[in-house]
Amino acid sequence: SMELEAKSLDEAKKLVDEMCRRLLANPTKDIYEVEVFSSEQPV
Repeated sequence: SMELEAKSLDEAKKLVDEMCRRLLANPTKDIYEVEVFSSEQPV
């Protein structure tokens, strides 16, 4: 797991997707899944 701060949900998803693609040893065979949890309180 990891913690990430971003200005928006879309920005966070883009950052995580880019990190996963760059850090995976073989992105053509490795699969990753992203779950987003917000620390913001609902209004």
